[in-house]
Amino acid sequence: MPVIVLTAENNTENRMRALGEGAKDIIGKPFDRNETLKRIHNALESRLLHKRLMEQNHDLDVIVQERTKELLLEKQRLKALNDNLEDLVSERTEDLQKANEQLAQVNNTMSELVSIVSHELRTPLTAIKSFAEILRDEADNLEREEQENFLNIIDKESDRLTRLISDLLDLQKIQAGKMVWKSEAIDIVKVVKDTAELFSPALANKNLELNVSCEIDSATILGDNDKIIQVLSNLLSNAMKFTESGSISIELKRNNQWANAILLSSDTETAKTLADIFSELQIQLIHFDTIETAMDRLNCDGGNIHMAIVDLSTTEAHAVSHLDTIRKLRPALPMATIINSGAEDKCQSSSIMGTIKKPIRPETNTAFIESLVTNLLGIAPNANMIDIAVIDSGIGIPPEELPKVFMQFHQIDSSQKREHRGTGLGLTICKEIIEHYGGKICVESRLGEGSSFHLLLPQLLEAKKKLGEILIEKGIVTEKQLSEALKQQ
Repeated sequence: MPVIVLTAENNTENRMRALGEGAKDIIGKPFDRNETLKRIHNALESRLLHKRLMEQNHDLDVIVQERTKELLLEKQRLKALNDNLEDLVSERTEDLQKANEQLAQVNNTMSELVSIVSHELRTPLTAIKSFAEILRDEADNLEREEQENFLNIIDKESDRLTRLISDLLDLQKIQAGKMVWKSEAIDIVKVVKDTAELFSPALANKNLELNVSCEIDSATILGDNDKIIQVLSNLLSNAMKFTESGSISIELKRNNQWANAILLSSDTETAKTLADIFSELQIQLIHFDTIETAMDRLNCDGGNIHMAIVDLSTTEAHAVSHLDTIRKLRPALPMATIINSGAEDKCQSSSIMGTIKKPIRPETNTAFIESLVTNLLGIAPNANMIDIAVIDSGIGIPPEELPKVFMQFHQIDSSQKREHRGTGLGLTICKEIIEHYGGKICVESRLGEGSSFHLLLPQLLEAKKKLGEILIEKGIVTEKQLSEALKQQ
């Protein structure tokens, strides 16, 4: 509230003291009425203006606070947007890097394909053209035997071209998802015997003995008759190419131990328990207590080992080196580890696909291990597997090449002379076909002694007969009696 001082002592000292005490104005006596009213009016008007100014200042403070809050929220929103944008850019950059890597891989594959195909096409075409020209220009000067020999070469090289084109088309269809897959019940024993018979003349011409052994008279699988013949034909053709003398065998049997696994552990109790569990799952577990003995086995028939388990609870000090050693020899081999319950798995790696925790007990671990094996191998444990082995006594495969034999375009290096070189697609296609029908293909080999390719395919079991059919077969009731009894129900 404005204060106006009325005083008779209107000197400078009093005026200064009054103003210092907060007076808005000083009116000295005698005072003029009009002047006094005017000063009062000015004081009230000044008060009103001050009040309005304070209100406006308060409103402005509120506006500033609200705007500041809005700006802060907008800043936070922009920061979050920027963070998301950075994450998105990072993800897109990673996606682009992966795409570039895939594109580079495709380019390398295409370059390799063009190189292989151009060589594989040029070689037989050159031979066909050359011998055709000789037959055209020199037919009158050639003996009958020479003409037949040249025609045989042309026929042989034509077959080679046909195989090349067929392999390329098959691989393209498989990779594009356009392959037509039939699924029908076929007698695999008959397919094996028929395919062996087709190859008998060619093997006889090469003085190679063919042995066919089928432990069972008949077995049904679900598959495509033509594609299974294609796989067997490819394996037999390879066996012929790389076997100069001796024999080629085809063995068919039921294989209850449908998969093989190695266990590296110094804990014999754990090894025994796991062996019992794996036996129930129809898997053979081979126990080694040193990395050296395990590697010896992998070197000999690593292709026939389907998974590896390393016990970190007893070999933890050397676990990483053991895992790396196995991984270098068999990069694609599925691996699992064993650790103590509550312990941290210190060997986390993309190649470790499962962990089993101690203590291991059949009643609590069997179901988990069955699930683990299914994930690792891509096949649920099945006691009814048909094992078809194509065995040769040829040049064999170097240990370092075993993990690569089913890779696309891979051709095994060997200093020994070969009659034919292929595209490196045949075994890749075989693997795709067998795995499509729920099976596995593997190889074991010794350099200089020969190779054995195994096809494992699930047997299609006949549906169990109904009780009534069994009673009729055993002569306990007649069909009429059974029918009448069912009507009374």
